[in-house]
Amino acid sequence: MGESPADAPFPPSKRKRVEDGDTYGARALTAAQRSRKNQTVGERKLWEALRKLKLNIRRQAPIGDYVADFACHSARLVVEVDGYYHTLPARQLRDAARDAWLRSKGYRVVRFTDREAELRTDEVVEKIERMILRALPPRRGKGWDGGVETGVQAEPPFGAGADLGSSGHLSDTPPTPAHPPSRGKGGLNDRVMSVLRDVPDPEIPAVTIVDLGIIRGVYENPPRVLITPTYTGCPATIAIQGMIRKALDEAGFKQVDIVTVIDPAWTTDWISEEGREKLRAYGIAPPPKGAASHSLKADTAECPRCASTHTEEISRFGSTPCKAQWRCLDCLEPFDRFKCH
Repeated sequence: MGESPADAPFPPSKRKRVEDGDTYGARALTAAQRSRKNQTVGERKLWEALRKLKLNIRRQAPIGDYVADFACHSARLVVEVDGYYHTLPARQLRDAARDAWLRSKGYRVVRFTDREAELRTDEVVEKIERMILRALPPRRGKGWDGGVETGVQAEPPFGAGADLGSSGHLSDTPPTPAHPPSRGKGGLNDRVMSVLRDVPDPEIPAVTIVDLGIIRGVYENPPRVLITPTYTGCPATIAIQGMIRKALDEAGFKQVDIVTVIDPAWTTDWISEEGREKLRAYGIAPPPKGAASHSLKADTAECPRCASTHTEEISRFGSTPCKAQWRCLDCLEPFDRFKCH
């Protein structure tokens, strides 16, 4: 997301109104126009796909004094495509401040990496479309807003709904489910898991907590989600619990408790095949299968960039404690390798 060069609010006479009633400043508009000319490959590919949805999605959309990479005002959704510099601590603090401001205006913010937007465009578009359709008010007949063709009704949200008020904007208090959760297909397990599949790992946002095998099960009596932490002492554990709680509350599942279980202990064997592919596409070498037969210190690793096994470990710790720093001796690129556990 771009931002205005000035922090102070613009005078009312210098601000323009967007379709949802918010305003933006002249300098934010200038920044948006400049950003449209300097899109990354991932942003361009994502925009080409999003515009085909005909859901009234805007690119480089000015909101207040900021510029969102993509926004759907009617669904109150902001989509950010983050490059490497968004991983820097100083930038993360600024992103957190912007996200907090956007949430105060009723927007939901979802972030993808530029690599995901470029290499996994279809999956990213599918997730964005699902979020928008959940948030739009279901209407039948001709000409309803959101740009969906005549006769098409928005997909009902999982559980109680996507935290919608009567106008379709995000509200502070999620509605109570109209019907109690049912068993079997479409029951509590399916509906809760559909919500949790959108919760990313806070340290490796390319994968979800479901991909990592953190979710051990969903039970109805009493309603609860069982989770198992990854590495002992992982600093992301508390953040993951908070993200799960927030996702469940926003989807109307306030009655579902979160229970931590530590027996059996988590292992990298629980990472799904899809999760391993996501790690590789993100530039992280996934751990080998068969944790019991491998030591934490691996003899070799496949380079996620050129697939060479001519590699060497250069540090026991990478960007996080659960990863080691490796280097490819063929393409000479450094990369993280997820430790086997």
